[in-house]
Amino acid sequence: GGTYRWPDNSIGTNWSVTVAGTYWLETTLNGCSATDSIDVFFTPLPVVDLGPTITLCAGETTVLAATQAGGSYSWQDNSTAPDFTVSQAGTYWVDVTVNNCTTRDSIVVNYNPLPIVNLRSDTTVCWGESVYLNALAANANYLWSNNTTQSSTYTDEGGVYWVRVEVNGCQASDTFLLSMIPDLVNPFSG
Repeated sequence: GGTYRWPDNSIGTNWSVTVAGTYWLETTLNGCSATDSIDVFFTPLPVVDLGPTITLCAGETTVLAATQAGGSYSWQDNSTAPDFTVSQAGTYWVDVTVNNCTTRDSIVVNYNPLPIVNLRSDTTVCWGESVYLNALAANANYLWSNNTTQSSTYTDEGGVYWVRVEVNGCQASDTFLLSMIPDLVNPFSG
C-alpha cells in the first residue's frame, strides 16, 4: 500500500542502475515517509581477446591465451586452463570470470591443406641423359635446389635435388636423387 519515489522521480517498485553512484529510495505509507540509500559499485568486465579469425596449415597448432590476473576459465570443451591448444579447424570460445564478472570471446580457426609434392622415385640414368622433374600444383610458388622458380626443371647431372612448393602460405617439399652410370668411353665422366 505504500508509494515509492526514486532519484529520477519515478514511482515504480523497481529501479535499474547502470552507473556507479549513491542511490536513494523514499517510501511513504499511511502518511509516514522513510528514506534509505545504497552505494553501487561496478566491477569492470574482464577484457578477453582471442584475436581475429586465423588460418593455419595442416599439421600446425596454435595456443589461444586468455590469461587474466585472478581469473577462472571455461573453454568450449569444459577445460579450465588459461590457455587452449588448437590442432583442428573450428570455432573456439572461452568464458573468463574475474570477481564474479564473466566475459566470453570466440575465434574461428581455419586450416589450409599442404600442397601435394611428389617428384618421382630416385632414378639412375646413363651419363649424358637428362631427367625432367615436375612439381606442378595449382596457384603455387616454387623454389628448387638449383634456384629455379618454375614448376619444373631438367637436370643432366647426378645429385640430390629438392623443391619447395607453397600454396596459400602452406609449404611442402620433396627430394629426388639422380644417379649417373659413367660413360664407358669416357671413364672420368659422371
